[in-house]
Amino acid sequence: MNRTIYQWTVGLWVVGMCLLLSSCLKEGGGRIVLPVRAADIPTEVLAEAERLLVEEYMPIYTGDTPPAVSGCFTVAPERLVWASDSVEGSFFDFHFCLDGHNFWNRINYTYRQGTAEGEGDVPWIIGEDDKFTLWLEDRSVDAIAGWSSRTVTVLSGRWREADSSIADCRVAVLMREKRDAHGMLAAPGCLRIFADGDRRTHRAEEGSL
Repeated sequence: MNRTIYQWTVGLWVVGMCLLLSSCLKEGGGRIVLPVRAADIPTEVLAEAERLLVEEYMPIYTGDTPPAVSGCFTVAPERLVWASDSVEGSFFDFHFCLDGHNFWNRINYTYRQGTAEGEGDVPWIIGEDDKFTLWLEDRSVDAIAGWSSRTVTVLSGRWREADSSIADCRVAVLMREKRDAHGMLAAPGCLRIFADGDRRTHRAEEGSL
């Protein structure tokens, strides 16, 4: 009986490994590519020209050893640094939460700004020492205002372990699509860069957001 259980266990393990390896095969070739720990933003997410524009107004930190950032934070007051569509005015405080950072540098992310809420499709965190950049393809919905959007969000800062805060936090929002029932609200490719007005993004209780 024990031998039968052992044989079944080994068999299932072999099948599982075969499925894993087949899922890691590089398309068009026979070479096996195992998962890679994230260290930079791929050009499929942020094209080179888009990246160069973002880096004119904020850093993008690279590396596969980012600090262990977690918790809920508030960017307040949120200040517009630059916008490709020349938008003006004041903006709601930006609240976001991070948790679940794993070995591959995946991380969970949610945010709220005014009545809009969103979460990341593929959130990652990269960087080294106290410097980090979080990037994700984001979906947002504002049920009150009646719009939805798809964006690429890039958030950079320096983690302050002593008081669990983020220094020099900056956020880039690159619009892929924003629409309501009447059509498009923002042109694809529209880029806006924001900063924390007091240069220190403090931790907040999740329930207070």
